[in-house]
Amino acid sequence: MPLVAWSNGIKMYKQFVLHPANKNTWHKCAKFRQMDYDDDPSFFWAQRKYYILSRFVQRYKLRKIYTRYNNDCDLTMTPFAELPANSKIEIVENRRIYTFNINDLVKIIYSALTTQSFGFIMPKLPANPYTNVEFRQETLYSIYARLGGKKVPRILWLFFECGFSVDKLKKYHRKALMRYAIDNSTNLDSVEDIREICRGYFSIHRGFPASRLYVIFRPYLVRYYRWNLVGCLQSKDELDLAIRGFSLYNPHFGSKGDGGFDDRHLEFAVFLSSPLLKTPEQLELAIQNKRNYESPWCVSLMPIFVSDMEEDGCEESEYDCYADDESEEDEDEDEDEDDELGSYGYD
Repeated sequence: MPLVAWSNGIKMYKQFVLHPANKNTWHKCAKFRQMDYDDDPSFFWAQRKYYILSRFVQRYKLRKIYTRYNNDCDLTMTPFAELPANSKIEIVENRRIYTFNINDLVKIIYSALTTQSFGFIMPKLPANPYTNVEFRQETLYSIYARLGGKKVPRILWLFFECGFSVDKLKKYHRKALMRYAIDNSTNLDSVEDIREICRGYFSIHRGFPASRLYVIFRPYLVRYYRWNLVGCLQSKDELDLAIRGFSLYNPHFGSKGDGGFDDRHLEFAVFLSSPLLKTPEQLELAIQNKRNYESPWCVSLMPIFVSDMEEDGCEESEYDCYADDESEEDEDEDEDEDDELGSYGYD
C-alpha cells in the first residue's frame, strides 16, 4: 500500500472516531469496558439481546422492505460479477439498495466538487446518478470508510475535513477549488489561447490540427489560466521556463511543408527538470548556437522540411498579409496599365 494512501486512511479514521457525532457513542463504549460482568449481569444480557434484535430488524428490512435496484453493471458498463468484492459497495437510499463501483463514486464526488461555470467555482454535494438525489451525510461516511487505502484526489480529503460542508469548502479552500476548476475547464475552444502563449517564440500554421495542438499544450494552458485567473506565480514561472525550453528545442514547431506539420516536442515535465534551462551560462550558449547545428552547444532540432513561409507569415501578423495582398494587387494593376500603354504605343 502506498505511504500516502496509508497515511490518508489513518488520518480519516482518527477524524471519524473523534467526530462530534460519534462522541456519545465512544463515551458509552469507554464506560462499558470499565464495567464488570459479575457486578451487573442483567445489563450485559439486555445489551446482547438488543444487538441481536437490531441485526434481525436490519436484515428483515433488507429482505422485505428494501428493494434492490436492477443494475448489473457499473457506470462504465462493467458487470459487477467481474469486479472483486473490495471494489463494490452497497448504498441504501429511499428504501432501495444501489450497488456501486468505488471508482465510480470517487469520480462522482470529484465531478460535483469541481463544478465550474465560466471560470467561477460552483461546487455542489454529490448525488446519486440514478435518482439525482444528493447523498446523505451518513452515506458519505460509509463511502469514505471504504476509501482508506485508495489513492484519490486531494480535494476529496479536503471535503471530508470540512465535514462534508460545501460552504466550508468554498470558504477555506477556495484557491484549491479554482485550480481544479481550471483543470476541468480547458477544452478545444482554448486553442486561440495556446496560440497566444506561443506568440513570440514560434509561429504555428493555421492549418495545424486543433486536437493535436490541445493535447501537446494542455499543461501550458493550465499554467496560463492559473496565472491569469488565480494569480499563481509558481505557474507563471513554470510556464515561462517550459515555453522557453520548448522554443529552444524545436523552433520549427507548427511549420508546414510537403511532409505535413512539424509536431516534434518533449513532455512538459522534461523542460521543468532540465538542468540546461536552470544554468544561465549554458542556456546563453544554447541560444547563441540555436541555428548552428554543428556546434556542440546546439540543442535545437533541424527542420525536417522547407516550411510554407507564405502562410507562416500570416500567423505572425494578419495585417501584414493584407498589406502584402494589396501591394500585389497594385503591382498587377500597374503591370496591366504598362501593358495597355505599351500596346497602345506599338500600335
